[in-house]
Amino acid sequence: MEVDSPPEKFLHQLPETQMLRTLMNVVILFSALTEVYSQDLECRFPLYKSSEVKDSTIIIHFEHVGEGLTSIDGEPLKEFTICGQDQYFIPAVGEIVGNTVVVSNSKVNAPAAVRYG
Repeated sequence: MEVDSPPEKFLHQLPETQMLRTLMNVVILFSALTEVYSQDLECRFPLYKSSEVKDSTIIIHFEHVGEGLTSIDGEPLKEFTICGQDQYFIPAVGEIVGNTVVVSNSKVNAPAAVRYG
């Protein structure tokens, strides 16, 4: 038995743990600069603010959007799913409109919830 080596099953988790620690350090740094030291930095990622159902869509509002929301390829967002009261989620399309994302699927007339990812 080796004392200085982690078990084999943990070897693949080390980079993810290290990456998570680095990411958390960055988040803490930006939080300190903006909250504690009152630096006016728009360095946060977009944060969910609220959502509302309007007709057959769900509109998701964000804050801390910097220069605005954009998709990588300029196309509508395709990683959303939406459901009605039956809670059966189906693929949906998200369209960026200002600081909001409007999510819909023509098969859902009265949306109840939306998911991303």
